[in-house]
Amino acid sequence: MKISRFVGIAFISFTALLMGCAASPPPIKPVLGGPGYEVYATEWVRTGRCVELGQMSPEIGALGLGYTKSVVQDFVYTEADFAEAVRVAAATEEMPTAAWCSNRAMAIYTKKRQVDRHNAAVTADQKAWDDSAKRNQIRPSVYCNTIGTQTICQ
Repeated sequence: MKISRFVGIAFISFTALLMGCAASPPPIKPVLGGPGYEVYATEWVRTGRCVELGQMSPEIGALGLGYTKSVVQDFVYTEADFAEAVRVAAATEEMPTAAWCSNRAMAIYTKKRQVDRHNAAVTADQKAWDDSAKRNQIRPSVYCNTIGTQTICQ
């Protein structure tokens, strides 16, 4: 009776241990639906038009398009559906106002600053790790001399 109870507890413990070590599934991305395609396609088209109108620099516009695409890629989507949504938005969307272009440029620039700060922090952290590893590799040489029963190290 005690042996079977011990075997049962051991089996449960072993199973729990194995389940705890199992890899967790990758996070599930949400699906980009029709309204989502419209929102991001409109943003894409308007950003491009702000550049065409000269109300946004090409550099800021390119960053904006990249950031929009990055957000879209956080969803399950198809490139063909997104391209179609951009085509429809380009045909139906009116020219953006100067205020919209200014607000969009400020949002893009703010995002760029956040990314730059994050990258600088990552670089600083990596440098600190590298410097620490180098310091740990450089050890002073220690020489010991034994005379009789006495050892002197320098």
